[in-house]
Amino acid sequence: MRNPGRSAWQVDVTWAAALLAWAAIAIATAAGMAARATAPDLGPSLHAALLDAAFVESAGALALVAEEPVVQLTDPFEPILGSGVAVPLPELASLTVDAARARLADALATARLQGSGWLDGVTDPALAAELRALDDAVLRPLAEAELRRALYPLGVDDGSRAADWATQAQQNPGQPVQPIVGIFVRLPVNQVQGAGPAVVGERVVAGVTTLLLDGGRPAAEAALANAQLSQALAVALDGPLPAAWRAALDAALRDRDPALDERLTALRAVAADAAPTSDPRGALPVPADLAGLTPEEARAATLAALAERSYEAGPSALGAALADPLARARVDRADWTFEATAAAAHGRYRLWSGVFGVVGVLLLAVAALAATGYARAWVPGLAIAAAGAPLWAIATVVLPTTTPVAATTPADVAAIGAPAGVAAWGGWLAERLGAVVGEAVAFVPLAVAAAGAGLVVATVLIALIGWLRPRRRRY
Repeated sequence: MRNPGRSAWQVDVTWAAALLAWAAIAIATAAGMAARATAPDLGPSLHAALLDAAFVESAGALALVAEEPVVQLTDPFEPILGSGVAVPLPELASLTVDAARARLADALATARLQGSGWLDGVTDPALAAELRALDDAVLRPLAEAELRRALYPLGVDDGSRAADWATQAQQNPGQPVQPIVGIFVRLPVNQVQGAGPAVVGERVVAGVTTLLLDGGRPAAEAALANAQLSQALAVALDGPLPAAWRAALDAALRDRDPALDERLTALRAVAADAAPTSDPRGALPVPADLAGLTPEEARAATLAALAERSYEAGPSALGAALADPLARARVDRADWTFEATAAAAHGRYRLWSGVFGVVGVLLLAVAALAATGYARAWVPGLAIAAAGAPLWAIATVVLPTTTPVAATTPADVAAIGAPAGVAAWGGWLAERLGAVVGEAVAFVPLAVAAAGAGLVVATVLIALIGWLRPRRRRY
């Protein structure tokens, strides 16, 4: 209702400013929703969902180009990338291929004495697989041979340390027995009964070897209760066994000498401020990185790497990373979607949200100044709530977060017709995008609408309290 004490121009200014403020805040809110969906914590996941939809018919990993990224020099640095063995940067100038290989072999041999986790620091899947195969075929037999050489002369294989395993079997039927005094290695009765001292000794040493390789040196030392045996084991673990392992590892790593030489040369070039040189490993996954993964896991890893690239650099970088011309053509046809959700677009959305937000606040201030009474609060509140509520409703409908994502894709458009096909595929895509960014996007207009509604409710409560408050008598 028009206040009789207000002029017509004040009323017009109030509602014109409120209407323009509503439009500005609605634009700012929509830009804020886009900025939230393309933020660094959600943008790559959004691109991965778009790529998953673009290549929905591909069951496995997409074919990627073989690229050579720039070498990065760190202190310390890894002579063999992914080996987990680092060398201080001052040694780079004098480090030879033989010395680098020996350093790696020595570190791996030392780590092998610590137990089964000796490859935890090796991040190169190909190198880790090569070392596991070497462990089974060479390192374990070498360990058994060195332990036999150390323990056999002390009576392990000639029966002089034989325990009364028959009595143990009678006292604990069905349980393993300890066949040699001073070595806490238990064997099933059928592996001791009827076997000669040499065979029993060989099986006991194999048990000590398993303890060493699985639990490390402390586990092997704890299995020996005799001083002479413990001393012989310590001598073997301090010298002959690590030396044999180092020689085997050094020989196995010689196949990597050309790549090692190339990497050392590239690192020295970077250290000398020369032009960047190529590195054997890249940001995009290579076949070795995908080895051992299921088709679904390989696909997910490929899409994640491509999504990071497209989010940071846009669709042009995405197309350059795809090896299949048909895949590049498909990306080119949908490049606007990746362009509109990239990191560069995120910056634009934030700018628009800030500019229109400031304009909206200024217009709300004009509307509040031109209004009188409670209208100074509820008119701006109504404009804010009216700007956020419809966008929140649209976001919850278009990007549902509570609807379970369908496991199967809709039928082909040719089979069900264009209108039904567009609706089915649009809903299918909305479900996937909603699962990624739906909650974050819907929160922005919800917060705006809640702020406006709160201002309106507060105004109503204040007016109600003023109406219900008893009138004071004048004296």
